[in-house]
Amino acid sequence: MVMSIKRRWLYTIFSVIIADLCIRLSTSLYPIDAIPEIFRVLAIINPITYYANMFHTIFGVDPKLLLDPQLFIPILVSISISLIATQLLILRRFSEGGRF
Repeated sequence: MVMSIKRRWLYTIFSVIIADLCIRLSTSLYPIDAIPEIFRVLAIINPITYYANMFHTIFGVDPKLLLDPQLFIPILVSISISLIATQLLILRRFSEGGRF
């Protein structure tokens, strides 16, 4: 018997997997020095890293464990705009009955 996953559940599963990977590959749980070298590049390009570093800076975490705080605003704004645009495009395609 083959299980069929409805389109909205497929989207939900995909979103949860991406969110979980983004959280685990950021500095929200571990400092940048504790992340293996192979995953540091992913942590640096991960948008959650910059949000986590911003909160760590506000709450007084050791700055040596964080990325450059002067990059917070431009990177957060550009990532936020691109993620919102991507999300809107994906939702529009799903609402029109399209595929990825």
